[in-house]
Order: sequence, then C-alpha cells, then structure tokens
Amino acid sequence: MQTSTGHRRFLRMRFRPKTDFPCTGYCFTEEECDLLSRYGFWMMALQKGWIQPTTNEQMRFVKCLEGACRPQSHFECLWLKYINSVEGERLEQAGREASDEDYHREYVALEEALLSHPCKIQIAVAPTNGN
Repeated sequence: MQTSTGHRRFLRMRFRPKTDFPCTGYCFTEEECDLLSRYGFWMMALQKGWIQPTTNEQMRFVKCLEGACRPQSHFECLWLKYINSVEGERLEQAGREASDEDYHREYVALEEALLSHPCKIQIAVAPTNGN
C-alpha cells in the first residue's frame, strides 16, 4: 500500500471502541471492531477529504461513499455499516426527543435503506418505551 505522510498519520491513530463507534458489541463482530480500531480514523480521513486517495482501491472507496458506485470491498461495506450504525444511534436519540410518529417514520426509512443495501448491512437499534 502506498502511503503518504498524511495517510501514515491517520493509520497510526486508533478508534476507541466504546467512544468512537457507540454500538460495539451488538452491531459489529470482533473482527469488524478490530478493523475499525485499526483503520477507522484513516477511512474517516479519506471520506472527509482530509487525505487524498493514492490508490485505485482508495479512489473507489471514496466514490462508493459518495454514492457513485455500489460497495464491494470489505472496507467499503464495513465503513458504510459504521456510518449507518451511527445514523441509527442518532435516530434512536432523536426518537427520545421527537414524537413517536416522526421517529417511527425516520426509523422505517433507515431500515428500508439498510435492508436494500448490497452488503446486507444490519444494525440493531434498541427498542424504546418497552416496544
């Protein structure tokens, strides 16, 4: 893998499982947690444009995150799973603050998007209000 100084900097950084990706333990396998711990900040840096892709695989990764192509690689599927799990956590929190109807509508839309995803991403969102 070609790495520039910027890439190496983010590759040295580690996600902290309990703080940087909140649904560890019920969304991600142990292998996925290990990969996120090792490469999470680097994938985030590519996604946010903090570093530029230097390989064809990295360029495809960025295009996939932009919606220009369907995810295929393990990294593409894992990072999309992470992004969707964070969105699920956000919706769960918003559900506590918004009306049940608004929460249900957003949750159903997210669930439909996840079920139609080519990587068959599944996230677990804890039920609220005993449901």
